[in-house]
Amino acid sequence: MKRPMTLETPSDQPPVNGSIDAATLELLASWRRQDATDDPEEIRAAEQELAEFKKAMNDARILLRRAPPLPVSRFLFLDSGPLGLITHPQRTEEVIVLNERLALWLLNGNLVVVPAIVY
Repeated sequence: MKRPMTLETPSDQPPVNGSIDAATLELLASWRRQDATDDPEEIRAAEQELAEFKKAMNDARILLRRAPPLPVSRFLFLDSGPLGLITHPQRTEEVIVLNERLALWLLNGNLVVVPAIVY
């Protein structure tokens, strides 16, 4: 996209977060110089391209506001360690608490997955 020649030079810009990355600023300045133009048609085309880009960004933002929230994962993957605690024959307090939490998880419609390698 072509830009008008009236853009600021890197030395006119305030430092970001109190630091100056001279190499990056010089690279950006060189890109500005490459894209600089005083051709009214190129400037008009660049402004139109920018306006279309802004409209597309705003349209996407509006659609995302209307979209339903993403679902939280409803899967619990049990590796051999947690699975061993849940199925442990000695009913310690830890085993009982884990089994209660697992039962609540399942009652809320969630799923438990045990990888085949654990069997």
